[in-house]
Amino acid sequence: RVVNNMNIKPRVLNFFSRNKSFIFPFIFILFYVLLYFLIDFSTQSLVAHDEGLYARRARLIASSDNWLSSPFPTPHHKTLGSYWFIALSIRLFGNNELALRLPSILASFLCLGTLYFIALEIANKKSALICLCSLSAMPLWIQYSRYASPDVPFVLCILLVIFFFLKSLKSSNYFNKHVYILFSGLFISTSFFIRSYMAFVPLIGLAPFIFYHLFRKEYTFKALFFAGIFLEIGIIIGGIYIMKQLKKKQTRQPALSKKIIRNLKL
Repeated sequence: RVVNNMNIKPRVLNFFSRNKSFIFPFIFILFYVLLYFLIDFSTQSLVAHDEGLYARRARLIASSDNWLSSPFPTPHHKTLGSYWFIALSIRLFGNNELALRLPSILASFLCLGTLYFIALEIANKKSALICLCSLSAMPLWIQYSRYASPDVPFVLCILLVIFFFLKSLKSSNYFNKHVYILFSGLFISTSFFIRSYMAFVPLIGLAPFIFYHLFRKEYTFKALFFAGIFLEIGIIIGGIYIMKQLKKKQTRQPALSKKIIRNLKL
């Protein structure tokens, strides 16, 4: 046991020394973000009208167990991804203000980390830290990081599209390069599922950069990018169809049971 402990310590030290360029910025980001997230939530109630609407609709999804097809009585203009994260948080942590805002808090933390690594890809550590501190110090960002809405998770998806696309361009490994571009496409469809047609606004801005590099790449690279986009859309459409079929079966079963009871009475 003593020998094993002596072997473990040099391995841990070697791991930290090899990855210190990643570990220390990550620890800095973690503590920096926690400083402005550790705020008393009782001082801020749900903002009318958006937060209340998102909370009510997410609660309806969580209580109805209807995660793919719309549980709303009237036609709805938003995709269900707008409410998924809040509904999942309600299911896990109960119906309270912290649970409603937790998806935005976590997404904000991941946004700052992703932004740091994007800046690291295109610039240097100093510029990356300036980007991180500039965004996290903005009062509007701090406010939206504690806001029960899909806006910050949507921003995270767009940042991940950029990050994985940049990683695919910089990577020299054949397998990694194609995995990165697939994930970039996946997060495009995820952003559309979270914020519907609003996803087109940042994607139109990114389109010249994306298509310029796509047209210079081989066919497999392009195919995986578009496969990532359509793969998730196909999964969602298939899930909605399955849920609708299950709903039809559930509505038929009570009708059949009533008929059986009537026949028995007769």
